[in-house]
Amino acid sequence: ADAYLYRFQLPSGCRLGLTVGQHIVARGIVSDLEVQRAYTPVSPVDAEGYFEVLIKIYEDGLMSRFVKTWKEGNTVCWRGPFGNCPYKPNQVSYTTWKLVRNKSNVYRD
Repeated sequence: ADAYLYRFQLPSGCRLGLTVGQHIVARGIVSDLEVQRAYTPVSPVDAEGYFEVLIKIYEDGLMSRFVKTWKEGNTVCWRGPFGNCPYKPNQVSYTTWKLVRNKSNVYRD
């Protein structure tokens, strides 16, 4: 398998409290380069004392190289939450963005 579930400890009784549409960012150093990747926790929103992320490992990925160094008991730097489009049941809202570059013919037969 090339995807792994990682569980991180929070202070006792604390919840991460992210909602659908939000994410956190892991930071690390690989070969003197700072790497960052956004992850959406897969643990229940009401989980107390921990959160879990599912991370796919890529053979040549910089962040994957960092993740492969993690051992039980290590501390990992996380920041966030990010994501300003929280899910609201039975409500629809749209945001428009101006297209500034068209990549035509990206998919070819």
